[in-house]
Amino acid sequence: MHKTTEEQEEAFRKNFGNEKYQFPRGKTEKIKLFKNILLLSRITATTVSETNRKSLLTFFNNPDNFHWGETTWGLKESEYILRFYNANNEEIGKLWLCLEGCGMTESVPFSPNMKYGGLSKIGRERIDKLLDSILKE
Repeated sequence: MHKTTEEQEEAFRKNFGNEKYQFPRGKTEKIKLFKNILLLSRITATTVSETNRKSLLTFFNNPDNFHWGETTWGLKESEYILRFYNANNEEIGKLWLCLEGCGMTESVPFSPNMKYGGLSKIGRERIDKLLDSILKE
């Protein structure tokens, strides 16, 4: 880790767009959107269309959609969970979205493109439009 916040942010900036740290680190063949509701989420999951899949991957790898601020929040507070799968139907990434009153994301694996996970103003607008599109599929 770096000694100062500025050093850490500069290290992140140097890796913006670095393919080694693209989210989710593998070719994504399928994305599923789950509402974060215990037990119901699995049976109400939505498989994302190819168009929206590409849009989501572009979104989460664009640093403009994120800001440097960070807040304390718990994964239980997230409204949605996105799971990313490869051609073998193996989960290769997972992302939690806490939108209402939070504007934060948490991803596994981590990507410097998402800074500390906070959505920028433009990022909030873009993700809202994307989610609306997915939920209407």
